[in-house]
Amino acid sequence: YGLGSAYSESDSRKAVEYLKKSIELEPLPQAYKLLSDIYMATNRAHMAKNLWNEVMRMPWDEFKIGVLDAKLEYESQNHDFEGCRNAQKEKSEAMVRYYEKRLQSKADELGRKYDLNLYRQKVRSHIVITSMAAVLLIVVLVFMHRIRVRSIENRRVNAELDYQKTKNSVVLYERRIAELQKS
Repeated sequence: YGLGSAYSESDSRKAVEYLKKSIELEPLPQAYKLLSDIYMATNRAHMAKNLWNEVMRMPWDEFKIGVLDAKLEYESQNHDFEGCRNAQKEKSEAMVRYYEKRLQSKADELGRKYDLNLYRQKVRSHIVITSMAAVLLIVVLVFMHRIRVRSIENRRVNAELDYQKTKNSVVLYERRIAELQKS
């Protein structure tokens, strides 16, 4: 992973080669994320998508979270709001599973010191709040997209109206000129 990281900015071909070898030896979430970022930076979105799909088939949620960040950024840049919503949903679900596992192990360690039920309620409330914030973000993105579409449509309609006004004015001037030439 270290060599891939070192070459990521200077030589993307070598970085890809070293990251692939690194993943074969020891699959690390940051190696998948960096490889995905390199694919996106070098206009190989199809390779990044294949990598994302490979990671999504893995059982480890911590791998999925970083890759879903990259997928979410890609979908957002391409204004694919349905894709954004799906990626955010997948990420939220992976985060919930990942943090529930981590928190469960911590709760098991600290079970004698703390009231587990209270601790779990706090964690769940934080997860719910985070999920609600993610949903709110998606709603805002969709709303902004709709406003942009309406703005573009209004500009198109106004341009058509201006064209018609100009066309009508030209017709009136031509008629007036014709009348003046006859008289």
